[in-house]
Amino acid sequence: MSRYLDELKDFWKKGDIFLLILCLIVSGFGCVFIASATSADKFGSNLKYIIIQVAATGLGVMMYALVSSIDLDFLSEHRMVMVTFNCALLLMLISPLGTDHGSGNRSWIDLGFISVQPAEICKITYVIIMASVMSAHQNRISS
Repeated sequence: MSRYLDELKDFWKKGDIFLLILCLIVSGFGCVFIASATSADKFGSNLKYIIIQVAATGLGVMMYALVSSIDLDFLSEHRMVMVTFNCALLLMLISPLGTDHGSGNRSWIDLGFISVQPAEICKITYVIIMASVMSAHQNRISS
């Protein structure tokens, strides 16, 4: 556990602070747009939506810090685990957990307290898997 805390302390040294600042600026614009686009008469108060946006931004910063501390060699060594994870997520769609949310497209997993679209998670892991495979075979790819 202390290893992860040390890695998070090094976040300011390792992380791309410029990218983080740009994302925070764009999120700030998002808050301004939400405030101007939501009608207090129709929605009661636009403060609720602004708080949700700020909370999502905070969660995004925490996820950025967490993901930037992950060792890429570790992910590369365990890419088959990620492939298995992707397959399990997609197979959950044909289980009773899979739902269509009225769209006729069974692409959501309903966990009760939250609904998740597994294809979005699989996209992220797919990029990591493909980068790992291409890195492992870079000599054959470049020739």
